[in-house]
Amino acid sequence: MYGKLKTWVYGVAAGAFVLLVFIISMTYLACKKPKKPQRRQMNNRLKPLTLAYDGDADM
Repeated sequence: MYGKLKTWVYGVAAGAFVLLVFIISMTYLACKKPKKPQRRQMNNRLKPLTLAYDGDADM
Protein backbone atom coordinates (compact mmCIF):
# COMPACT_ATOMS: atom_id res chain seq x y z
CA MET A 1 0.00 0.00 0.00
CA TYR A 2 2.77 2.44 0.87
CA GLY A 3 5.15 1.32 -1.88
CA LYS A 4 3.25 3.14 -4.63
CA LEU A 5 2.37 6.81 -4.20
CA LYS A 6 -0.88 7.98 -5.70
CA THR A 7 -0.90 10.41 -8.62
CA TRP A 8 -2.37 13.27 -6.58
CA VAL A 9 0.58 13.09 -4.19
CA TYR A 10 2.94 13.91 -7.06
CA GLY A 11 0.60 16.70 -8.16
CA VAL A 12 0.54 18.24 -4.69
CA ALA A 13 4.34 17.96 -4.41
CA ALA A 14 4.84 19.60 -7.84
CA GLY A 15 2.35 22.35 -6.99
CA ALA A 16 4.05 23.03 -3.67
CA PHE A 17 7.43 23.21 -5.40
CA VAL A 18 6.15 25.67 -8.03
CA LEU A 19 4.53 27.79 -5.31
CA LEU A 20 7.75 27.80 -3.31
CA VAL A 21 9.81 28.88 -6.33
CA PHE A 22 7.24 31.61 -7.08
CA ILE A 23 7.36 32.94 -3.50
CA ILE A 24 11.17 32.94 -3.49
CA SER A 25 11.34 34.77 -6.82
CA MET A 26 8.78 37.37 -5.71
CA THR A 27 10.71 37.93 -2.47
CA TYR A 28 13.93 38.37 -4.46
CA LEU A 29 12.28 40.90 -6.77
CA ALA A 30 10.74 42.77 -3.82
CA CYS A 31 14.13 43.06 -2.14
CA LYS A 32 15.69 44.22 -5.42
CA LYS A 33 13.18 47.09 -5.88
CA PRO A 34 15.39 50.00 -4.71
CA LYS A 35 17.50 49.62 -7.86
CA LYS A 36 14.50 50.06 -10.20
CA PRO A 37 14.35 53.90 -10.07
CA GLN A 38 17.72 53.97 -11.86
CA ARG A 39 16.16 52.07 -14.76
CA ARG A 40 13.25 54.52 -14.85
CA GLN A 41 15.68 57.42 -15.14
CA MET A 42 17.28 55.70 -18.14
CA ASN A 43 13.83 55.28 -19.69
CA ASN A 44 13.17 58.99 -19.16
CA ARG A 45 16.38 59.77 -21.02
CA LEU A 46 15.17 57.72 -23.98
CA LYS A 47 11.70 59.30 -24.05
CA PRO A 48 12.63 62.40 -26.13
CA LEU A 49 13.21 60.04 -29.07
CA THR A 50 9.47 59.34 -29.18
CA LEU A 51 8.54 63.00 -29.78
CA ALA A 52 8.24 62.41 -33.54
CA TYR A 53 4.51 61.74 -32.98
CA ASP A 54 2.77 65.13 -32.91
CA GLY A 55 -0.72 63.93 -31.99
CA ASP A 56 -2.28 63.95 -35.46
CA ALA A 57 -5.14 61.50 -35.91
CA ASP A 58 -3.85 60.34 -39.29
CA MET A 59 -0.63 58.89 -37.85
